[in-house]
Amino acid sequence: MLISFFFALSLAASAHAQNLLSNPGFETGDFSSWSTNVDPVWDAVDTNSPHSGTYGAYFGNPATTGSWIYQDFPTVAGRTYTISFWYQAEPDPNNVSEPSELQVLFGSGSLIGTLGSCSGNCIWDSALLATSWTQVTLTVTATSSTSRIEFLAADQVAFIDLDDVSAALSPPSVTSVLPASGPVPGGTSVTITGTGFTGASAVKFGAIDAASYNVNSDTQITASSPAAAGTGTVDVTVTTAVATSAVSAADQFTYVTAAQTLTFGAAPTVKVNGTGTVTASSALPNSGNPITFSTTSTDCTVTSAGVVTGINAGTNNCAIVATQAGNGSYNAGTATQTLSIGQATQTLTFGGAPAVGVNGTGTVTASSALPNSGNPITFSTTSTDCTVTSAGVVTGINAGTNNCAIVATQAGNGNYTVGTATLTLSIGHAAQTLTFGAAPTVLVNGTGTVTASSALPNSGNPITFSTTSTDCTVTSAGVVTGINAGTNNCVIVATQAADSNYNVGTASQTLSIGHATQIVTFGVAPTVRVNGTTTLAASSALPNSGNPITFSTTSTDCTVTSAGVVTGIRAGTNNCVIVATEAGNGSYDVGTATLTLSVVQDATTLTLVASPNPVLVGQSVTLTATVTGDPPTGAVTFCDGATTTNGSCTGGMLLCASALVATTATSSTATCTTTFSSAGTHPLSAFYAGDANYAATATAQALAEAVASPLAPTPVPLLSPWLLGLLGSLLAAIGLVHVIGNRRSQGG
Repeated sequence: MLISFFFALSLAASAHAQNLLSNPGFETGDFSSWSTNVDPVWDAVDTNSPHSGTYGAYFGNPATTGSWIYQDFPTVAGRTYTISFWYQAEPDPNNVSEPSELQVLFGSGSLIGTLGSCSGNCIWDSALLATSWTQVTLTVTATSSTSRIEFLAADQVAFIDLDDVSAALSPPSVTSVLPASGPVPGGTSVTITGTGFTGASAVKFGAIDAASYNVNSDTQITASSPAAAGTGTVDVTVTTAVATSAVSAADQFTYVTAAQTLTFGAAPTVKVNGTGTVTASSALPNSGNPITFSTTSTDCTVTSAGVVTGINAGTNNCAIVATQAGNGSYNAGTATQTLSIGQATQTLTFGGAPAVGVNGTGTVTASSALPNSGNPITFSTTSTDCTVTSAGVVTGINAGTNNCAIVATQAGNGNYTVGTATLTLSIGHAAQTLTFGAAPTVLVNGTGTVTASSALPNSGNPITFSTTSTDCTVTSAGVVTGINAGTNNCVIVATQAADSNYNVGTASQTLSIGHATQIVTFGVAPTVRVNGTTTLAASSALPNSGNPITFSTTSTDCTVTSAGVVTGIRAGTNNCVIVATEAGNGSYDVGTATLTLSVVQDATTLTLVASPNPVLVGQSVTLTATVTGDPPTGAVTFCDGATTTNGSCTGGMLLCASALVATTATSSTATCTTTFSSAGTHPLSAFYAGDANYAATATAQALAEAVASPLAPTPVPLLSPWLLGLLGSLLAAIGLVHVIGNRRSQGG
């Protein structure tokens, strides 16, 4: 007999399971309803320590054959049943290490578990027997209509208590679901495998009842999945009179979205630049979302509503994809329809008809509705009264009404057929077209000549000029004289007379009479020195505004009065720019002229003073040089005996060189302190090297410095021998007094 079982502790039986045993808790106070082979000395029912209620059984038979009790109960072959009981091992009063044993048998005596010492089919070793009430639960499968639960106690060295035995149908258990997924709308046939399915009253996918189900056996159910609210994973549970199966990873079913099937209608005819509408339908049931259209083809476009526009002609070159969006129940559905884009017609339209006269030209234009082949539009004619170039330039030959038919043609290509259009013109009398030359510049009291030409062919008559303006005059030959200044105030008309083939030709040119220019001229440029002044002169050519000429400058190295008096400030080359200005009036512009001057260095004077004078050889003397100016800067060189007074004291000796120091607003001084080693008259001179504004200069003549020899020393007289002796005696006496004084001082 095949028996499957499991063994667990503290697993409560289902509250819905009916106990198929009688007197399961021995509450009759004995083994009633149980078949027994017990030793009343060791095995009995009492009230010492029941698990629940008033009574409980105990076993303590030490015989190896042991004691047993069993009870038969109705079962259904193939169904699973849950056997549970409570037990506890009482402490061994003799502390004997030999274990006790409790065997559990089911069916026709098959051992399904042993508590305590065992040799096979062990559940626990005796060392692990619980010494407090513990529940044991076993799951078995019945093989016949009657089954037996039996407890066999043997080799007892201590008592084992038994109470609250139960045998009941097992709750259903789902061990697999195949397939494990299906579409959200439901309808998937699912095979559920497990145990305890007999008499199932409900099969649920999550919280939703199966659409239908059939119990194939106690271990298999076939169910149809119900519609779900959306995708996701749910537990498939089976409910019987006993209980509802516990959820586990093995019972999970995943809802996925369903497919949608789309079908296109008849393919429309679409040409390049043309449109056509595709249609598609979706088999029911579906998501209910609208069907939209798209394409990745470059030879056509399509709107979401299905309006197809051709771009390039070709065979099967436009693939349209219909899409129906999915939702929580359906995947997106797609279908494809392939179209062939046909060639389009090109539509040409002429622009306005030009006026074309005999020997004249006019240009016809035409446009092609976009899009098109992109080929150029060319023009042609079979008329004998006109000609036309391929670019559309029409030339009149003979005058007439509607006597010149022009044909515009645009070549086709792979996408477009040839496009044509016709324009009919009337050739008229020729016009004469006059064109002025460049407008001359004409000022008040000045003249300028206008010119004009006539496009060939023409009447051959001369072109004459005229005006009605009061601000200018013009001769028939085109010489214009300005009278009053103004903007666009002189209109000159050129006219060429008509003949039998040409109309009168005219053209106009508008001139602005400008102000007259005043020409100002400077006189001879004067010389301007630093701190010096000079007066400028300038004149204006006649006629002019009559306003006075004034002078100004922005230079910082000179100043000028409005009357032209220039004063130099700093020397430099082209560093003084003077502007002469004559104000304008209604007829004359302002007249200006510029004169650039160089401000030259100013002359200065140099004086030299020596103090003291005369001096002795070796005595210090201070030389002072004074340079006049405002005040000048630079250095002064002091010379002794120079034949040429310059910076190197040529022919003499350079005493020293000193920088000028401003002493007043109009002069600077430099000093040199020196001595002379020889007596005599020393010709002294000084040289100023100049600066940016002052020229170099030297003392006009040498300064005579008298140097005398020093006085001879007076000799010291010699002492006579008598005086020397007297002086020695005096010094000895002074020394003796000094020694005596010291000794007295030490004795006191």
